[in-house]
Formats: sequence, C-alpha cells, structure tokens
Amino acid sequence: MCIRLLFVIILSTSANGSKRHLSCTTYHFQDSGNDNLNLVHVKADSSKDTIHYIWSTYNLPSVIVSRTTLDTEVKLDVEKFRTFEDGALNFSKNPLAFTGLTISELFQLSYQNDDADIDNAIRIERLSLQDFLWNNASYESLKCSDYSASLELKGTSDDKAFSNNGSFKLQFSVIGDEEAAPDSPHLIYTGNSTQIRINLENLSSQNSSRVRYGLELKMFSHLAATCSDMHCKLDTSKVISDEFSPGIFSEIDILSPCFKADNEKGSFLTWKPVSYTSKEPSVQNSADAKLTSTCSSTSISQIQSVAELYFNEEKNIAVNDFNVTFGTKGDGFYTKTEYTSWSLMIGTGVSVHYKLSIAVIVFITVGMASLLIFLVMGAIYYLVRWIRRKDDDLLLGDNS
Repeated sequence: MCIRLLFVIILSTSANGSKRHLSCTTYHFQDSGNDNLNLVHVKADSSKDTIHYIWSTYNLPSVIVSRTTLDTEVKLDVEKFRTFEDGALNFSKNPLAFTGLTISELFQLSYQNDDADIDNAIRIERLSLQDFLWNNASYESLKCSDYSASLELKGTSDDKAFSNNGSFKLQFSVIGDEEAAPDSPHLIYTGNSTQIRINLENLSSQNSSRVRYGLELKMFSHLAATCSDMHCKLDTSKVISDEFSPGIFSEIDILSPCFKADNEKGSFLTWKPVSYTSKEPSVQNSADAKLTSTCSSTSISQIQSVAELYFNEEKNIAVNDFNVTFGTKGDGFYTKTEYTSWSLMIGTGVSVHYKLSIAVIVFITVGMASLLIFLVMGAIYYLVRWIRRKDDDLLLGDNS
C-alpha cells in the first residue's frame, strides 16, 4: 500500500503538464422528451493558456476540447443549440488547438457460437442514442472544484434492450494536472485531456443470450494546411504492466492526421484495450475492448451533436469514425454479468503513458545492487575458503 501511494505521489509530482485551475458552468433547457441540453463548460486556466471542455448529451453524447489564449472568451447561445443553428458556440479568438468526439451509435451483436469477432456476428442491431432520455446535469450529477470536475449522467430508452431497467451511463471527468485517473484502468490525464467512462448496465436481448455490445465513435481533429492525408493514425504502444492495470501491456492511440509528436496543434484519443464486466474491476473481471474497423475518413452529412455543430463551421477539419467492441471468447458473453465498463481519454497535444517512476527505478536499483553485492560477497567467501583449503593441503604435504 505504501509503495502504491509513493508511486502515485511521484507520478503526480513529476508531471510535465501545467497545473490548471478549474471552473464550471452549466447550460440546459428541458421542455419534454429528449430536449435536454445538459451542456457543461469546464474552463481550465494555467499560467500560459486555457483549456475549454464542453460536455453534452444533447441528441448524441459529445465532447469538445479546445486550447486557447488566456484572454479568449466563449459565447454560447442555448436557443441556437436547440435547433442546431450556426453560431451556437463561438470563441472570441481562434483556438490554438482543438479536438472533439461524438458517440454516434450503440450496437448489439448476436452470435451463434462462442465468438467475439465482429465479422462472425449473425446479427447486428443498431440502438439509436438519439432517442435516449438523460437525467439533468445538476449539483448532484456535477462535481466541480478548483482541481477537478466530473459529470455523471444516466441515459435510458424505450428500446426493448433497456426493458429490464437497462441504462447507458456516462461520466465525463477532468483533472487539472498530469495524473493517473482514480478508476481502472487508470488512464493518465495530461492536463489537456478529459476522460469519458461508459457503463452499460442491465441491457437485455429478446433474440439471443449470446450478445455483445459495441460503439461507433466519430473523432474531429485539426488538419494542417500542408496535410493531404485525411485519415487518422493508429498507434499501439507497448507499456509496462503496473500495479494499477496488471496484465495490460499495450495502449492504443488514435492520432490526428499528419500527427507529429512536437506539434502542439495535434490531438489524440487513447485507451487501454480492456473493458470490465463487473463494478469491481480486476484481471478476472475483464474482457477485450477491440478496435474492429479502420479509422476511416468521413464527413458531417447531418448535424446530430453539439460537437458536430461546432466542427461543421470550422475549416481544416478531419472527421474520422471507427468502431470498438467489447468481449472475449470464453467470457460468457454480456449476459453473464449484464455489465460492461470502458474508459477513454481525449485531448490536445500528445498522450501520456506509464513510464518507470523514480520510486520504481530506486527499488530496481537497490534490488539489483543488493543482488550484486550478495553474489560478490559469496564469490569472495568461496575464494577465501578455496585458498585456505589449498594452504592446508600444502602444510599437510610438508609435514608428511
């Protein structure tokens, strides 16, 4: 426990990101049905710049991350959001960097055999997120302090898949520093990123007990004037399996087109390829979270989310969509626990992965040094014994 605490402290204090001070503003209207804006603006100031996070579940869940100068103001027109009119969201100065995400579809996959490959599904049913009813963003669902902010919302539907008190839960969260998220699989906030956690609970299928679920995601990123490639980049990194997420040896990054590590205008979406099948996450209660499509280039044909409304007005934008499915062959399918949890991180700049902290390096160094000293001392001991035995043999020879 002490080692884990030390690791967290050192990871946090050795951060390269700028510490930010947070403030939150909520915007909403509610008439009836799905007319629930649930828009939260989190402003995160550092000494150099400001990150603006826009979270919303209006029509489709979406998020916007925009880095601006300190003196940039944000103007929101709630009534224009209602009908997705141009000018609903404006920045007084052009952002320095930006990215966004829309969760565009939830789909249910049915299988005949024990399988988790999307290509082997015998049926794929798309569940419309546009028909969901969400609870209001309120003081109970929104937690905001100078250091961190989170918004938890629960969506329900009249679809038969939600007939057994099923729910689609979302948690948007941000921390104003480079720090590991407190919930598994402990992705790392960069100071310029926000985490989205998705929980699918008590969903049911009338057609089969062998079902899994997946999501279609749509990512928006800045496109440099010199970049002609509209496709986002997939980067899979080998990482250290640590005490926070044991058994996970890779992280997946979806990077903006023509991404360069030193380009502050770049953006990323990152996750670990694991989902959890229980509210108590562990290696035993885990399953795969697989990218099951190419990161293809697309366009905004119809505005269906707050993010799409904003990026539809911007120039030099790349729009990419891809699918992620949950489940592993032999895990008993979704119906075994009726629970799936998955987390992803989206932000501007570059993502941060686990690396050896000072504490781990010290422990490894001490351990290796101790082993080396033990081996050297052992070698000296046996050498001295060998020399003494040889001397004794010589003395016995002389006496004889």
